[in-house]
Amino acid sequence: APIAASPLADAVRVAAVDAVARIGDPKSGPVLGGLLSSFGGLLSSENPNRPGDQKVAEALVRALGTLRDRSAVRQLTNLLISNNIPLMGESVRSLGKIRDTSCMEGLLKLHYAANAPEGGGATNPRKPLAPDTLAALRRITGQKLTTPDEWNKWYRSGGRGVVPPPEESLGGLPPEVRLFGVYAGRGELTTLRKF
Repeated sequence: APIAASPLADAVRVAAVDAVARIGDPKSGPVLGGLLSSFGGLLSSENPNRPGDQKVAEALVRALGTLRDRSAVRQLTNLLISNNIPLMGESVRSLGKIRDTSCMEGLLKLHYAANAPEGGGATNPRKPLAPDTLAALRRITGQKLTTPDEWNKWYRSGGRGVVPPPEESLGGLPPEVRLFGVYAGRGELTTLRKF
């Protein structure tokens, strides 16, 4: 972890964080979360003048998901309301791995924002996050809903008390492959026939 905060080359810092995650020591989660906090304004908005720090911050968020550190859920949920889109994407994917229901309201709001219509020449910068938010919501709840309206209706009518199903009951192919199926927009089964 000290390497991640050092002035070493960016690739070395990212590799150090990824290595800590692969080792899998749960005690490293709070240390990584503390390091993530030290990135300050970068957590709110991507800074093109700090590309190395951006990659390290993304690696830290990814590592918290790999470690499935429940103590990081609040910190990761707070990142869902930033303007740093790549970091938001990593946060969504990490929350999907951790599978703690306390992030549901943040994910639902982001899913709604990511699916907001574009018009008048304006682009929705959160649109690329829609497949990730959908995959995370499905992974946490075991539900197969799709649109923000379906999710909000389900959540208001009893979804607040959802208990994540056991991970092994989610079945099917690995989450990365299912995410590809959702992202392709043709439905999971049609797209997954390629595999």
